[in-house]
Amino acid sequence: MARSLNYDVLDHILHYCSSSTLNNHCLVSSQFRLLAIPHLLRDVCLDRNPAQIVSFLNFIIANTQKDINKSNSDRHAGGLNVGWHVFSLRILKSAFFTADKVWKNGRWCSVRIGWEQYPIRTWASSLSSALELMPNIRSIVIGANVEDIASLSDDFGRSLLSRPLLTDIELCDVGPITSFGLGREAELKRSTTSIRSFKFRGYNNADPLELSGRKGIGRFLMHSRETLEEIHFDSSVMHNLLAHGDVTSHGPQLIFPNVMTVSLRMCDVHLDALAKSFPALTNLTIGLSPSFTPDDWTGNAALFPNLVSVKGDYRYITHFLQSNSACPRLCRLVIDNLWDHTLFGDPTLLIEQAAPGLRSLHVGHINDGRQVLAWWRAVVRASPSITFLALSFNDYATEISPPSTLCIQLPHLLASMPLIYISLTFKGNVGSRATVEVQDPISEYAIAVSYAANVKTLEYIDVLLKTSQSWWKISRARCNLVGNEDTVAVDVVDEAVGMKTRDWYDQAVFRK
Repeated sequence: MARSLNYDVLDHILHYCSSSTLNNHCLVSSQFRLLAIPHLLRDVCLDRNPAQIVSFLNFIIANTQKDINKSNSDRHAGGLNVGWHVFSLRILKSAFFTADKVWKNGRWCSVRIGWEQYPIRTWASSLSSALELMPNIRSIVIGANVEDIASLSDDFGRSLLSRPLLTDIELCDVGPITSFGLGREAELKRSTTSIRSFKFRGYNNADPLELSGRKGIGRFLMHSRETLEEIHFDSSVMHNLLAHGDVTSHGPQLIFPNVMTVSLRMCDVHLDALAKSFPALTNLTIGLSPSFTPDDWTGNAALFPNLVSVKGDYRYITHFLQSNSACPRLCRLVIDNLWDHTLFGDPTLLIEQAAPGLRSLHVGHINDGRQVLAWWRAVVRASPSITFLALSFNDYATEISPPSTLCIQLPHLLASMPLIYISLTFKGNVGSRATVEVQDPISEYAIAVSYAANVKTLEYIDVLLKTSQSWWKISRARCNLVGNEDTVAVDVVDEAVGMKTRDWYDQAVFRK
């Protein structure tokens, strides 16, 4: 039956098969192997150990012809040209070392072995060679040790940036050698990519990279400035980059006109330069210990007129909002670690600064249950327009138990808000002094019903307790037998539908 089906029909069927099913197809016959391999290789994730990396790279090199002008008849013959089918490649941090599983403190843990059979020096050059055999690759993530790879393979930068369809790059543990290689390719104009997203992360505890538009990563970014839409900076001094070009009394030139998403982690930057270099900025993430340098301002012009969303630790968001003038379109906040042990000051001040236009709010709570309620009293007073709310409780204090906080007090406080979607996450730490184990699924249902009954505008809710997550759609009906009050019902929603719905309401702020 299968042999009578058209090739395109079989190919379409295999598109919906899982990896395990595709692996089984490879064992049926050579014909099925040729059909399944493109789907197996389309999105590659290496996450086990270095042996897996070496095996994959050798497979690509041994079964791919470098001449991409070969006829289509060769494409499926004899297993040739498997590298052409790779569209995305992710090498995660866990793939860079071999670990053994050991039972410790009541759970399985990964323990790194002392001797590594395949250290980076044995396959760094193979990675560069394999990349040159992937002409259709669109996205690449290397989750660790990029500086070591670049130092052991002189062709790494050229192999990476010569991929004609590559749009997304994420590199971790970047240092001066990697930076120099990327800048060299841009300077020699050998980079043929149209990069939309570039994310890099430096070595921990290493000196920050001095970014300049004339060399290194800065030169590469300048080369790609017309196509870039997202940049993640890490451990960088950015003054020379953002001020590069014709600097006038009005500040730096607009060197990244299309970038809408910027992430800063351990970066030294002037807010003035940041705003003027990214005029289209709508989404800003502020990571660990940013060093914003205050600027002198005249008039009341907004620093970030298009900024919609800010994400980061409470302290850094507060510093950002206090260091610049108004952000008139700001309507989404993602606040991590609201009550950290290093936090000083009144956390309600932040919500009062950003409150007027807030429609989407994410808050990660830590520890003190009494402050949770104080925070939400301030939110309700200052932000009457929030429609999407995501709450994460990372550890409960003994003052307020999870059922009391989640099912009674918070729903009552939020009753006057026009919420449409609520997402709740409880991540108690096993073995902590205040952890409360929640295992009965009825607890999730009780939480959902409590919020639905109190917040009359609520339409959807999802609840994650420990590792169990449930999604519901809320329906209401007028009951004449109970004083014309609404009766509330929560109906289970499929996970895929629930995730799409949550993202749609959360991202609604970017569509207006």
